[in-house]
Amino acid sequence: MFCTKCGAQMAEGQRFCGNCGAPVEIFTPEEARPEPERAPEQTPSFTEPPTPPAEPPVEPEKPKKVKKDRPKGKAKGWILGILLVIVAAAAALAIFRWNAVSAFAANLAAKTFSSPEEYYQRVEKNNVRRGLDAAEEGEGIFALYQEAAKAGDGTKDFFAEEKLQLSFDESALSDEVADLIEDELGMDLSWLNNLGFYLSMGSQDELLGGSLTAFLNDKDIIDADFALDTASGEVFFTVPRLSGQSVRIDPEEMAYASGLDAEDQAAAQELAETLLDEKLITTLIDRYSEIVIGDLTKVEKGTQELSAGDLSGRYTALEVKIDGKVMLKIAKDVLKKAQNDAEVKTVIFAVLKSQGMSEAEIEQQYDSILNEMESKRAELEEMDPKEITRNVLMTVYVDGQGRIVGRDIKLREDKEVLYEVRYAAVLKGLNYGVHAEVFADQSWEGYRNEKTVVFDGGGKLSLNKEITGSFDMHYKTYYGSEDDETKNDMRLFKISLEAAAANNGFTYEISATPHKDMLNRLVEKIGTMPDGVEDLLRSLSGVCSGEVKKDSSSVTMTLNAGKKELAGMSMDAYRVEQFDISRPADAVDPETWASGLDFSKLQGILQDLMDAGLPASVLGDIGNYI
Repeated sequence: MFCTKCGAQMAEGQRFCGNCGAPVEIFTPEEARPEPERAPEQTPSFTEPPTPPAEPPVEPEKPKKVKKDRPKGKAKGWILGILLVIVAAAAALAIFRWNAVSAFAANLAAKTFSSPEEYYQRVEKNNVRRGLDAAEEGEGIFALYQEAAKAGDGTKDFFAEEKLQLSFDESALSDEVADLIEDELGMDLSWLNNLGFYLSMGSQDELLGGSLTAFLNDKDIIDADFALDTASGEVFFTVPRLSGQSVRIDPEEMAYASGLDAEDQAAAQELAETLLDEKLITTLIDRYSEIVIGDLTKVEKGTQELSAGDLSGRYTALEVKIDGKVMLKIAKDVLKKAQNDAEVKTVIFAVLKSQGMSEAEIEQQYDSILNEMESKRAELEEMDPKEITRNVLMTVYVDGQGRIVGRDIKLREDKEVLYEVRYAAVLKGLNYGVHAEVFADQSWEGYRNEKTVVFDGGGKLSLNKEITGSFDMHYKTYYGSEDDETKNDMRLFKISLEAAAANNGFTYEISATPHKDMLNRLVEKIGTMPDGVEDLLRSLSGVCSGEVKKDSSSVTMTLNAGKKELAGMSMDAYRVEQFDISRPADAVDPETWASGLDFSKLQGILQDLMDAGLPASVLGDIGNYI
């Protein structure tokens, strides 16, 4: 026991301190020192984390009276002792905290890695969920198209505009090649600069409509307004340059022109809406991926080094074998669920309806499908898994944060690999590498025939959300017999990438240059050709660039000859302000509309085409008449 005043140790039953003489209350160190907090219990892992060592009790320093004339050497020793105690206490506290943090981290890992099977399933489920979330947050041109496709149901308004342009610049060709094209086509293309159209489209109430303008060499040639009444199926269009009247086409006439009757068109629209129903499709993917992933229980855990570009790293490897037994279980579980799945029924009904079946026929066909499912399940129950000689060996590579950084999927006949697809993405600081391969073994009767396409490279990320990269694409072949084998590694393309976040979206540019290995092989295959054509082939390259934002998107693809742009395609899509969509009041039937055409206006359109550069020879006799 210890003195409560000076901390000196005392004999049991002593009433006064022998050091300071004060009467004291007796206590023990355990009562005086608070108990350290314990980390919460966690589930066990593959290897139990070490238990943090208990912090040793530190006896309080016994105070002593120091005289002013005490030798200085002893005073220094006392100070050193105090410092040692402080350092020891700090070290003990640091060790305790380090062990506590280590134990917490290990226990956290224990929750994640409770077993290879459980961890694999969790990783795959999270991967599916991330993919679905990304799909639901689709931006740019794809989101605009998807919204436009669903806009005609009258539930919301939607207005957007698109510009599509094709371009050509003959000046990028040598005179020799230009003359060769003119001789082959019988046409001089020097007049052609660009052509395309503008499309404005919107949805308002139950009308889906807009306007279309066609242009040639930047000159507007003709425009038309159109509207579709989604309730009645009627279509209206107006071509101001040809007639002041509007045309009304009823559903029966539309069906005759398209080969589909009104019911077929409605069924086709219903199928499109079903397949574009994000909630339904997400539900199905989520549900059946859960079944498949849950049935994959033959998992072995290890580590594997992955290489991509100039980088490599070691990752957790989860190897899954899908043999005949597992395949049968997946098939049976999927069929069992699908037989009573309302969402699957919705899709099947939409598909059958689009095939022109009546309601009674659809019900009958659906019952037949259910019976077929049940029959197939019974057949699978009787099947011997050993009869299935093919199997899949899949390895998933996972980083320290539980994210999939690579896959290796092999389709095997017993242990012989027939096809293989694998990829890896390695990140080290701000550097990254990407590697992907597709392998096929088409060997037979002692003759070896293996083909592999390889994509490999990498680049850098920057803190201001920019990314650059450089990649090579190869084509490898290995063929022949044991006595006469041939290996080839032909480089196909050199690819570069630049992308950056900008204006609440991102911009990108991807360029591809054919490698001389591929060009040499191409020239060899073609055989004799004019020197100008071979020079053209060897100078070709391509660039794809664009910008993606929430309410707009643009993409441009160009084919270059040397440093000049030879041909290109560009497309822009963006939201616009609301414009009026209405049913024309004076619409007439197509025959009445055609009989009232002013052919002098048609002549004006042809004249505009020639003014835009179209040669009269292209128009033939009409051009000569103008």
